[in-house]
Amino acid sequence: MNKNNREAGQSLIEILIGVAIGAILIGGAAATITLTLRSNVQNKNIQIASSFSQAMLDQVSVYADADWHNIDVLSGIVPGNPYHLIASGSGFERKDGSKSDATEGIVFSTSFKVESVNRNQETDAIESSSASTYEDPSTKKIISATTWSENGQTADVTVNRYITRSRNLIFQQTNWKDGEGQVTFPSGGTLVNKRFDDYAGIEILDDGVLKKEGF
Repeated sequence: MNKNNREAGQSLIEILIGVAIGAILIGGAAATITLTLRSNVQNKNIQIASSFSQAMLDQVSVYADADWHNIDVLSGIVPGNPYHLIASGSGFERKDGSKSDATEGIVFSTSFKVESVNRNQETDAIESSSASTYEDPSTKKIISATTWSENGQTADVTVNRYITRSRNLIFQQTNWKDGEGQVTFPSGGTLVNKRFDDYAGIEILDDGVLKKEGF
C-alpha cells in the first residue's frame, strides 16, 4: 500500500470516528433536552395542581367559618370520604367526590377530606391518637388533593391545613312561654322562636319566668 492509500484510509477512519462522536454528543444532547422539557412540563403541572389544592383549602376555611358544623359532621359520619365545594349564593355548597378543571388539555381533579384531631392531654400539642391524647372537637385536619394523568400514570399534589373553630353562633332568649316546637339552632334556615325543643316538669305561665312544677 502506498503513502496516498494509507493517508486516505486514515482520513476515512478519522471521519467515521468523528461521525460516531458527533452522534453520541447529539444523542446525549437530545436526551438532555427531552428530560428538561419533561421536567418543565411536570413542574408546570405541579404548580397548577398546587394552586387548585390551595384554593380548595381556602374555600373549606370559608365554609367552616360560616358554620363549624359544615365540616364537623364530615369527620364523624363518613370519615375520609372525599368532597368538593361549589359556589352557591354568597357561600359554598358541599358535593360528594372531586371537582374537575381542564387546563391546557389536562384534567385536574380536586377534592378534600376531613379528619379528627387529637391533642396531648398535658401539652395540648397535636398528636396521633393514643391513650395519652384526647379528641379536640374544635380542630379539624383538612386534606386537599389534586390528581391528574401524566405519561400514563396518576400524579398528585396534596396539601394539609389545620383549622380551628373561631366563633360560635349564639342567641339570647327572654321568653319561653310558647311551649314546645323550637327550631333547630343554628341550622334550619328559619327564625328562632319562643319555644322549647322539649321540656318537662316546668311551668311557663308567666313571661320570662321558669318555675319547677309544684313549687
